[in-house]
Amino acid sequence: MKTGTRTASWLTAAALSVSLSVSMAAPAALAADTSREASGVSARTESHGIDARQAATLKELKARLRKAVKAKRKKATAVGTATTRLQALRDAGTAAIFTYQGASVALDEARAKHAAAKAALDRTQGLVANEDALWADLRQRMTTAEAGYQPLRAAYDAAVARRTELQNAVQALRTQRETALANQNEAAVAASNVQAEIAQAKDALNAARADEQRALAYVEDCRLDFARRQAQWDDTRKRNGHWEGLRNGTWRPVAGLDDAEALLERAVAELRAAESRVADVLNHLNQLDAQLTEIQTAIQHWADVAADLGRQIDGYAQPLADQDAAVASASAAMDAYYAQHIDPLHKEADQLRTDLEAAKANLPALVAAEKPLADAVTQASAALAAATPAYQSAQAAIDAAELVLTKARDALGKAESKVKKLKKQIRKAKSRR
Repeated sequence: MKTGTRTASWLTAAALSVSLSVSMAAPAALAADTSREASGVSARTESHGIDARQAATLKELKARLRKAVKAKRKKATAVGTATTRLQALRDAGTAAIFTYQGASVALDEARAKHAAAKAALDRTQGLVANEDALWADLRQRMTTAEAGYQPLRAAYDAAVARRTELQNAVQALRTQRETALANQNEAAVAASNVQAEIAQAKDALNAARADEQRALAYVEDCRLDFARRQAQWDDTRKRNGHWEGLRNGTWRPVAGLDDAEALLERAVAELRAAESRVADVLNHLNQLDAQLTEIQTAIQHWADVAADLGRQIDGYAQPLADQDAAVASASAAMDAYYAQHIDPLHKEADQLRTDLEAAKANLPALVAAEKPLADAVTQASAALAAATPAYQSAQAAIDAAELVLTKARDALGKAESKVKKLKKQIRKAKSRR
């Protein structure tokens, strides 16, 4: 840029010197055009100066581009060399790396197997060693859980007892009601029997009254017959004058009259007997009516008693329903507590018993299996230690080569960027010409 500036200044000074010489040598006739020619010469001189500067700049840019391209090629060569060396080191270190990685994986696997076996052994030994403490802790927690369960159990028992009390009261009322209904039914049967007896008594009364009527009619017939016979006899006595035997009442008429009188007496006796039977039957009927009335009163009494007991039983329905709900609620609370606090402890006890039995059975095998696995870890560690130096050496060389390659690539990138930048500047300079 400095060379271009100096060249442009020299060209400008030469142009001005020529212009002044021409101006001084021109004849007088051309004096009027001097000013215009001076202006044109000045413009051309400035244009020539700008072109010279741009040409110098473009030349300098191209020179720098050639230098940058050479530097880029050199950097690319360095990258290729570094890449080749890195690949060679990787190829050379592959066996050492694979050996190290295999030993590392083997060590990890051996450690994992040994850790699992050691954990199982420690867990089993700890379980067997702490058996008494584990059972004591479980018993303590069970005691605590059962202590919390007892109030719920007591509440449930109280609710059941109250329900049983109500049920017993209802059962007693039902028994009394059944007794009342049985008494009512028994009285109804007795009333039916008495009604049957009354019907029979009425039939007997009708029969007795019929007998009485027949006896009364028969007495009347006998009386009329006796009166007729006596009248006949009296007429005969009057005619014959036989009156002596009638004065003292000891004399009687002849056998026909005596038979009529005896027949009348028997008829009267039968009438009295019939009347007595009617009276007896009527008295018995009255007794039956009184008995039926008493039985019907008893039936109504037992019906009232049964109805009252039924109302009392119905009155227990809601308290019983409420108490059933209380029992169900207490049972649910008890079951929930048991399921949450006690049943898990029983399951834990079963599991602990199973685990202890398995631990005692498996402990010898676990002890025997742990030692070979520990030896395998030792052997794997030794193999890894043996493979480590070669691995570290190969890896260090590879890391160094990778660093060199990275730096070479960075330098190549910068060189490529510089070339691109210079090409862009050249294109821009060419577009301005």
